[in-house]
Amino acid sequence: MSTSILLCCSFSFLLIYSFSTPSTATIHSNETDRLALLAIKSQLHDPLGAISSWNNSVPLCLWTGVSCGRRHQRVTVLDLRNQSIGGNLSPFIGNLSFLRSINLGDNNFYGDIPNEVSLLFRLEILILANNSFSGTIPKNLSHCPNLIQFHAYRNSLQGEIPPEIGNLLKLEILYFSENHLTGQLPSSIGNLSSLLQLDVGLNSLSGTIPYSLGRLRSLFYLNLGGNNISGNLSSTVTRLVLGDNQIYGSIPPGIGNLVNLEALSMEKNQISGTIPHDIGKLKMLEALYLDENSLRGSIPASIGILPQQILGITTLSIGLDLSNNLLSGSFPSQLGNLKTLLVLYISGNRRSAQNTSSMLQMDELFPMVSYAELRRATDDFSSSNMIGQGSYGLVYKGTFGEKRTLVAVKVINLQEKGGSRSFISECQALRNIRHRNLVGIVTVCSSIDSKGADFKALIYEYMENGSLEEWLHQNKDQLDASNLSLFQRLNIAIDVACAVEYLHHHCEPPIVHGDLKPCNVLLDQDMVAHVGDFGLSKFLSDTAPETQSSSIGIRGTVGYVAPEYGMGSEVSMPGDVYSLGILLLEMFTGKRPIDSMFTDGLTLHEFAKMGLPERLWDIVEPSLLLEASSGNNNVEKFARRSGEGRVRTEECLVGVLGIGVVCSMESPAERMEMTDVVAKLCGVRENFLGRRI
Repeated sequence: MSTSILLCCSFSFLLIYSFSTPSTATIHSNETDRLALLAIKSQLHDPLGAISSWNNSVPLCLWTGVSCGRRHQRVTVLDLRNQSIGGNLSPFIGNLSFLRSINLGDNNFYGDIPNEVSLLFRLEILILANNSFSGTIPKNLSHCPNLIQFHAYRNSLQGEIPPEIGNLLKLEILYFSENHLTGQLPSSIGNLSSLLQLDVGLNSLSGTIPYSLGRLRSLFYLNLGGNNISGNLSSTVTRLVLGDNQIYGSIPPGIGNLVNLEALSMEKNQISGTIPHDIGKLKMLEALYLDENSLRGSIPASIGILPQQILGITTLSIGLDLSNNLLSGSFPSQLGNLKTLLVLYISGNRRSAQNTSSMLQMDELFPMVSYAELRRATDDFSSSNMIGQGSYGLVYKGTFGEKRTLVAVKVINLQEKGGSRSFISECQALRNIRHRNLVGIVTVCSSIDSKGADFKALIYEYMENGSLEEWLHQNKDQLDASNLSLFQRLNIAIDVACAVEYLHHHCEPPIVHGDLKPCNVLLDQDMVAHVGDFGLSKFLSDTAPETQSSSIGIRGTVGYVAPEYGMGSEVSMPGDVYSLGILLLEMFTGKRPIDSMFTDGLTLHEFAKMGLPERLWDIVEPSLLLEASSGNNNVEKFARRSGEGRVRTEECLVGVLGIGVVCSMESPAERMEMTDVVAKLCGVRENFLGRRI
């Protein structure tokens, strides 16, 4: 046998060996990685075809979810998150020796976490969250010395947290919540000097909090909730979640030493005694949940004592839940200092407490609901239940309460600038207003989510017929029953105008909505319009000047926002009138204010103005032209039977569009007031029907 044949056979044997048995041996090319990934693929279910590119016709580094290093072209990142992929994770994962990041979160992986992951000594990020991994946490993960983040929450992991976890000295984030873990929290966790966040909530852990946890000076988030744990606490934690455990005895007087604490959750335990006075030392505290315990006595006055610098933060939201205890007596007068308190829940205590804070009305009007309740109501905020998007958050359909009432849940995006402020604005506005043409609020939620992060949501009445935006534009090419008739559009226009007129002239203090547009107009089962989304609303009695740090920026949406806002003017009633004028023009012309036809100075306002009255039929929505000819609605048929059908239709359209043009004048001084808008729109409807409504 020649030397060349012998070398070829030897090389082939080496490839077969590396493919058949995971090992630390590597070939200095990405062929090892390619074979390993194909072996991983062979054990997976891929209903969405996410890894269909993993084949010989596509270069390895172009495969979906695969990233390679520039110099050596070895696989450094494997990111297959949220692809509905199922199956076992192959031990061949250990052959991807250059991996620095693995993200398999939000899939359907099951079976054990392979021990071969420990061969990845370069690994920094391991995300296996929200799958169905079972078995135990591999002890030899400690062989990954560079690991910084390990996310394994929402799986079916069992057994104890291995003490070897304490050898991962670079670990910063460790999430094991919502599994079936048992045993005690190992004391070796105290060795993780870099640890910032530790979440082992909703398991079956027992025993005491290890004393060594107090050594973690960098730790700012600790969640032990939903276990059977007791013990002392770290002094550096900023978010402490201990709810739904078996903690008993009194709240320790030393609780005030947790000087950095921002959120304290100890609900659903067996805590007795009184609330210690030194809890008032927690100057950074934003949320305090002590409900469903056996606390006695009265509320200490120290809770109302907050430093001036905190009282000056207008966006600060504080939740206080002391419900279902044995508290009695009156609230301290200092509680009235909590001007930014959004949620106060005190029910289930029988002697009555004296309401000395004006913010106590929040609990009476909007009884607080928990994050867990909303999660259940929306099927874990499923994408299939998402029905829209507001100015600062996503909106989900949900079934809420014992009666399974349909609701719309708006989850505020607190990561976006102005999100927290918009929540406060909406709460303040909706607390004081009631009108048939405003979306009714059911309740609010100001809490923390399963990861300990701030969570805020507003729960509204559900509107069966969706938004005006959908009716105006999603069925643009279908001239059938789903299109809005002239009479329906006229009624909706009057509904919206009545809502704005109420905000401007019948609320004390007056309220400017700030973001009128079709997607913020919702239709109930009877096609009655309701104005919603008060995230940019403002009370006109607010006298504090807007500053760079507190302003959300230009208020409103491009195309609907009044031109003076772009030049720095304060929000005002004429600004809402302008937005309403654009809305009217859009409803009856079918053109968006940002339509591609509006260029070179031509605007929706100018387009409508040039068409009135002689070229009316050149500017109106085409379906209304057909309607005028056929009379496909009983109301319009009534008008035509009077012998003046087409004339009245034209007069109606000229009237409404004329109101829209005047309302959307560039100068605020030339626009109508809302009382006049409502009167004129009602006059147009009466003339159209030939009778008063």
